[in-house]
Amino acid sequence: MSELADDPILVRDRPTKTNTNPLWIGFTGTRNGMTPPQKHRFVELIDARLKLIPPRTLVNFVHGGAIGADEEADELFSDIIYNNSMSYNIIVWPASEARWRYWRKKHVTHTIMPPEDPLVRNRKIVDQVEQMYATPAEMSEVLRSGTWATIRYTKSQDKALTIIFPDGSVREVLNSRDSKGLGA
Repeated sequence: MSELADDPILVRDRPTKTNTNPLWIGFTGTRNGMTPPQKHRFVELIDARLKLIPPRTLVNFVHGGAIGADEEADELFSDIIYNNSMSYNIIVWPASEARWRYWRKKHVTHTIMPPEDPLVRNRKIVDQVEQMYATPAEMSEVLRSGTWATIRYTKSQDKALTIIFPDGSVREVLNSRDSKGLGA
């Protein structure tokens, strides 16, 4: 073995198969925005999640580009990722209704997908990611809510799900067997 291969700094910095797989995180929330406890908990959870990934992992953050919680999550996520000097991409699936969209210009480059009906685009977001974060406006499930519809779809797809309730409490749903009290 060469001298360079034995150098712990060079070995650590060498890309490995583990860190070539990107991390895909999705987000859903209401157009009313997040409560202060939801914002605080979202930052804590995302920061903790990102500390668990190998160096040089590309982090993809996917959301619906709507006013309110999507906009807030985009800004919070961008600040966390930027401050940690991580590789990232933010993918936005905007709603077909222009009045529900926002566009930011900061230190972030977005990949903008074609506008879709909100319920269709929410499913596309879930299908694209391995973990969803949700910030509903209510403490319990309701019908006729895009956020709760996305939560239900995420569970039906057996994707990891973190629900951050308005009071900042958290419910982790790792698969459909772990979703007691949150609907079928």
